[in-house]
Amino acid sequence: MDIVARTLLNFVQQQDGYKNAVLAGGSVRDFLLNGERPFESNDYDIFIPKTSNDQKLSLIKGLRDVVNNQYDKSNGEYPEGDFSVNCFTYQGKTFDLIIRNDLEDSELFGENLIDTFNFGINMAYYDGLSINTCHLFDQDIRNYTATLVNCSSNELLVKSMKKFINLETRWGLRFKSTCFKFEGNN
Repeated sequence: MDIVARTLLNFVQQQDGYKNAVLAGGSVRDFLLNGERPFESNDYDIFIPKTSNDQKLSLIKGLRDVVNNQYDKSNGEYPEGDFSVNCFTYQGKTFDLIIRNDLEDSELFGENLIDTFNFGINMAYYDGLSINTCHLFDQDIRNYTATLVNCSSNELLVKSMKKFINLETRWGLRFKSTCFKFEGNN
């Protein structure tokens, strides 16, 4: 995993209430798919669990000091929805600090987080010590598929299809087939 991403994750994990923060999603997937080939992602997602607004503001202030106020966007507001995002640039890389208001802080935060992802191929996270995956990630790697597993509405289906097109474009012929499983309520 990239040293800049590891350093920033370590900083976040050292802050009060964030020891279970993880890097997850595309950058971890891309790292695993590249194997031994050199690869450097420029987009990293750091996920943190639900905490108080005071803790969130303290973390944002601490990050601003670390990244020299290189925030691309951050309004300081934290919606009560499932998540909110603060974007910033650090050493030429883009980071999204994603606050999951729907997930409590626990040692299972990483596992609970990836269970909410839309594609099996994205269900991987780095906790600062090791990369962890679930059976759906392993299945997609083994079968060269991108399995859509979490899609509860037509709106999410459209977003998921856009993500799939990006996956297909990025990895070209790496996927032999695609298997979509619509498991939503609609």
